Amino acid sequence: MKETLKVSVILPVYNVEPYIGKCIESLRSQTLKELEFIFVDDKSTDKSISIVEDAAKEDSRIRILYNDENIGPGPSRNRGIEAARGEYLSFVDPDDYLDENYYEVLYNLATEKNADVVKAHVSAVDKDGRTIEGWLDGNKVFKKNAELSKPLFIYIRHEHFSQLFRTSFVNDYPKLRYADTRAGEDSVFLLATTLKNPSIYLCDDTEYYHLIRTDSLEGCISLESCYEGLKALENRIELFKLYSYPEPYEEYLWSTINYYISRFLKYDISQKDEQKKISTRKQYKEKLDAVLAILPDSRLVTDNSKGYKKLTALIEGGGVKEAQKKESDTSQDETRRLRKTARKIIPKSIRKAILNMKKH
Repeated sequence: MKETLKVSVILPVYNVEPYIGKCIESLRSQTLKELEFIFVDDKSTDKSISIVEDAAKEDSRIRILYNDENIGPGPSRNRGIEAARGEYLSFVDPDDYLDENYYEVLYNLATEKNADVVKAHVSAVDKDGRTIEGWLDGNKVFKKNAELSKPLFIYIRHEHFSQLFRTSFVNDYPKLRYADTRAGEDSVFLLATTLKNPSIYLCDDTEYYHLIRTDSLEGCISLESCYEGLKALENRIELFKLYSYPEPYEEYLWSTINYYISRFLKYDISQKDEQKKISTRKQYKEKLDAVLAILPDSRLVTDNSKGYKKLTALIEGGGVKEAQKKESDTSQDETRRLRKTARKIIPKSIRKAILNMKKH
């Protein structure tokens, strides 16, 4: 009788030679044994895939898919989805590692709750395994926003690597696949997931360790990665269009735009050629505006985006500092306007009482 596979673990592999051994070790030592590990070689130029091949000789659960060319992590994961045979899917970054009971705990919760998605807690670590403070706690964000009855797509936006997805849910129409971009492909996948309204449960009883590297695709900011982010933004808008723009899609998009523009401005600051910077800023904004033109009314997004206002001021007025000053002046003008309005509608006696409370 053929053994039922409970989880298919999919890993895109590209130049992670110093880290992949630890990842493989944490996978092979899992207490849940009914697993398969699908490594997708994205034309690594180091010895990463050789390390996987050596491990495959010792563990029949390891499968290797070879890309004909470098296609990026998103399409590589999609190849893994097509090849997967497990009841649930897991997407692990090949430089990360897991608690030994990770899949046992998550799978048991998933089957107990009949869940489409279960999510583990994440710890961000450096190359020496030390916890990095300040990492946004995805589970805490989930709980806080769930109490506010916000839709899933507002707060399930990151940490795709710490989740189990029911395979049949992923493959039901419309199929869930990663975007063909080299930035933001995971967030596109999660948006597509949450728009399908899955049953989802959190688990704080096991840990996923996410390595923060400055030399990874995630850590590097290049002009190419900035443009790839705009492609991912376009994918997200098309998803919202498919689902008839559910509210509050504008909130999701303006916060996303703020993030991508902040990355572009970091790239901008790092450049020295002022003339080239001016033309690049204009080109970036033109591409951004072209993407936003898909929306029924892009002003619903741009009018609430501090990043968009900062980028516009930067192009119109010079440098980043000038743009920040304009943003500060606008904020101060708004504060003065609100104070003036308050003096009109709040009785003087109440204003005095509030001031006395502040003094004490």
